[in-house]
Amino acid sequence: VENLEKITGMKFGDAKNPLVFAMRSATSFYIPGFLPTYLNVGINKTVYNALKRKYGAVVAGKIYVNNLQTIYKVLFPDDTENKICDPITSGCALKDVETKITVLFDKIAQYNLEILTDVFAQTLFFVDKMYEFFMRNQDLVYTLKKGDISYPSIIMQKMVWTIRNDDSYPGVLYSRHSRTGLGMQIESAINMFGDDIMTGCIDRTDTEFFERKEVKNTFPAVYHFALNLSKLEKIVESPVTIEFAAETRKKAYLFAILQLNVSELTGRSILLSAVDLYEKGIISSDRVIKLVQPYHLKQIFSECIDDRSFQRLSFFCNGISVLPRSAVSARIFFSTAKALEAKRNGEKVCLCKETYIPSDTIILGELDAILSLTPAAVHVVTSCLGYGVPAFINLQKYQVKLMDQSLKNS
Repeated sequence: VENLEKITGMKFGDAKNPLVFAMRSATSFYIPGFLPTYLNVGINKTVYNALKRKYGAVVAGKIYVNNLQTIYKVLFPDDTENKICDPITSGCALKDVETKITVLFDKIAQYNLEILTDVFAQTLFFVDKMYEFFMRNQDLVYTLKKGDISYPSIIMQKMVWTIRNDDSYPGVLYSRHSRTGLGMQIESAINMFGDDIMTGCIDRTDTEFFERKEVKNTFPAVYHFALNLSKLEKIVESPVTIEFAAETRKKAYLFAILQLNVSELTGRSILLSAVDLYEKGIISSDRVIKLVQPYHLKQIFSECIDDRSFQRLSFFCNGISVLPRSAVSARIFFSTAKALEAKRNGEKVCLCKETYIPSDTIILGELDAILSLTPAAVHVVTSCLGYGVPAFINLQKYQVKLMDQSLKNS
């Protein structure tokens, strides 16, 4: 914390220029969406009042609500029905924000008042929860890392606030389009916190572009950064995926890299990308073989629906397809445990859930397909691309409901 104070010139818990940061837990091996991330750490009433003076009541209110929602979800992880933890939309009234603050504060205070008043106690609370999560899931981390012993690190980053205005936005930038391999891609949503789009709580826009000038007006911060994508591909010897936050202050654009990883792409996308990188002399032939895995080839040569079938099939609904070319015939399950049990018995299974969260990525490799009523978490989509699991998502947008272990359309 002292180092962050020196770097930023801000003071933790200060009444005038407070330091607020994000905490990300990580190992040396990237496991998409599995380990905890906590945003807006270090807020109490003093800091909240300082943020109001600095950024205005609405922006400060959104920041404080996010902080309280994070604490509430950690304390009461099984409370999924409570609407106080729903994301705040850009048009939310100040009165509604203040009401959420009061309700959340009172509920948390009954359990632990210190983490609401002492910013250091709040930080240690999150540190403890990160280590608790790791200790509970050591065997799983060990398995996902293919037997490599690992210990968690905690990365602390000064907050970049993507809820400042409609010119601020979080997102994911792909140096190669994740599905087609042609051009670049941005998944984003304006004036929202990054965890809202990463966890699939809200719709996000999907922008494809081939020249960076195409996004100069819509994503100016990305426009300035996009020059570096080819350099990064050369360093990493692979297409890259960047989680970013763009904060706009009176036409001054701040582009913050939160994570940078080797891309998980569809079979078609990685094949086209790898060949292009090889032909340009960026990667060797040995590297091509490492990038294009057997599951990528499985996607390319997988079953697909015969065109004549489209004339005969009766359509149930629309949705968004994550692996648009692939097709699978499978039995639908509404319980993870039952789906995995059936898979062990040799069946092809499709798991259907209201929503998927980043930690669900650990079971995706066991499934043949997934259905999601809501936009799936970005990490879930990324893992589906990597594993070659067809995913059909955001069905609720097309008037489909999940009721009594059945899907009902309009």
